[in-house]
Amino acid sequence: MTDPEDPKAAFSSDSIADEKLRLAELAVLDILDTGPEERFDRVTRLAAKIFDVPTALISFIDHDRQWFKAHLGLELCETARGNPFCRHTLNQALVFRVEDAAMDPAFRDNSLVTGYPHIRFYAGRAIRGPTGQAVGALCVIDHKPRTFDDRAQDILIELGALVEAELMRLPDWPRGAGHSIGEPGRADPAGVAGPHDLIHGHVDRLLAVAAKANHRLAILHLRLDNLPEFKLVHDAGQTQRFINRWLNDLQDKNTDLIYIARLSEMALVGVLDRTGSADDIRRRCDALRAQAIQAADIDDIHFVFNTTAGVSLFPDHASSAQELINNARLAHARRRPGDATALFTPLMAERSQRQSLLQERFMRAVVNDALHFCWQPIFGNFGRTLVAFELLARWYDPQLGAIGPEEFIPLIDQQERLKRALVVKAIDTACRQLARWQTRHSEPPHIAINIPGSEFYRDDFPDLVSSILGDHGVAGNHLILELTERSLIPDFEATAQTMRRLRRTGIHIAIDDFGSGYSSIAYLTELPISSVKIDKSVVQQIDRAAQRYRLMQSIVDLAHGQNLPTVAEGVETPAQLQLVTDMRCEYTQGFLLGRPQSLKQTDALVDRSM
Repeated sequence: MTDPEDPKAAFSSDSIADEKLRLAELAVLDILDTGPEERFDRVTRLAAKIFDVPTALISFIDHDRQWFKAHLGLELCETARGNPFCRHTLNQALVFRVEDAAMDPAFRDNSLVTGYPHIRFYAGRAIRGPTGQAVGALCVIDHKPRTFDDRAQDILIELGALVEAELMRLPDWPRGAGHSIGEPGRADPAGVAGPHDLIHGHVDRLLAVAAKANHRLAILHLRLDNLPEFKLVHDAGQTQRFINRWLNDLQDKNTDLIYIARLSEMALVGVLDRTGSADDIRRRCDALRAQAIQAADIDDIHFVFNTTAGVSLFPDHASSAQELINNARLAHARRRPGDATALFTPLMAERSQRQSLLQERFMRAVVNDALHFCWQPIFGNFGRTLVAFELLARWYDPQLGAIGPEEFIPLIDQQERLKRALVVKAIDTACRQLARWQTRHSEPPHIAINIPGSEFYRDDFPDLVSSILGDHGVAGNHLILELTERSLIPDFEATAQTMRRLRRTGIHIAIDDFGSGYSSIAYLTELPISSVKIDKSVVQQIDRAAQRYRLMQSIVDLAHGQNLPTVAEGVETPAQLQLVTDMRCEYTQGFLLGRPQSLKQTDALVDRSM
């Protein structure tokens, strides 16, 4: 057998392992003589930029020629197969490099060195087809000598993996045999997130083998929760190299992990050989996660991945890759706090189907007025005067019945389009009612509306509110927009800027649910707010728990220190009402003084009170 480290061996076709199979694989790819494609061109541009070279090529080597699928910095579309550089690259497991061709006896007399394109430096990485045959090369070329260290080699290997990943997307890519049961597989090339249909195809092949052998498998959905933290510190190349080696290490230490691939930047899917009960596989997945979160020291980088996971079982939960992966993902999403690996159950699927149905029908409910609002009054604590109403969304579906806000609000919060639809509906309802009241009362009550925090980061939100106010001919001074304190604020300055624009129209801004768990003095000191609504979880304990009483008093004092009035939410007993009044809390909202009510009841209350 020829020595792949001997440059002269590259001139012999005998040095290319099983040339017939290699050419057959190249033929199956059907890529020769196809037109330029951006997905390949971008790799050559990236390679040239990273290595600061004038020429980067993606070549495929036929029986008598070397043809360039992408050729940056080279006018030729193909050369004779006699080119020793890329031919030699085919024999290399990693990277073949010539740092100064003019000084190398094996290359100095070659016409590509003595003539155009005057190669002095060459580094190439073999491109492999579906069964691992070397069909071509990704190479970088320079007209001057240069060194090529191990870090550069790793980068070129990863760039070559990108080319291989793009080859996998070709329509005629054969699906191949896949890994046999019990044989450790390898990650997708360089750990790059592959197309979902490729991953599904690979898993389906494993399932087919398992079904024929009456064998059971487990499908793992694993998420690298703190990957964004790693990327804040390390560049893309370091991130990719770290994940590649981490994935390989994960498989090397878990021989029952048959296959693993990246579904997305942060999510991976794994296939495990399954023995024992469902609880056994959960424990094994937990053990795999425990190994996965161990500190890794790679290229002088020390980092620990925090992982969460869900698992589904074959054939118990489904028979196709897509269903099993979706079920594992669903289990992952449904895991409870403190759960390690969450096991899929059919009940999860039922709940997911209901949630999908609710999201689908919500917009229809908005358009068809199936969504309506109740009005809960807010009273002043000194004089018990009616001062405002909070608008509370309610939904009744003819087929599904009454759907409580505790169910549909979290669902629509997941989709910006649905959140915006609810916000528009609420503001429009409030402005329409204010316009009616203004025809009968000189000082109508205020109307408070809950607004998701994300709306305060959208540039068009103040204009949207102003437009609705204008449509109904009302001023903003009787409208209160409540930002729930549970909406974490990543950018105080951007939020404050939006709020200032809203305040210029007369609108009041309130912080809702204060004291519910995300309390921050910055909410009161850095945002141009008008009032503070104290969460009912605090208020409803002040007559029974001394700690909650002190917390309530501290919040009131803190707000008053910023000249902000307070609203006690959820007052249900006379004792609670007396205590919040004694604390000098200005306003009260709760069942004791008024439950959410219909618009007809609301109109009657306003007529009696104004």
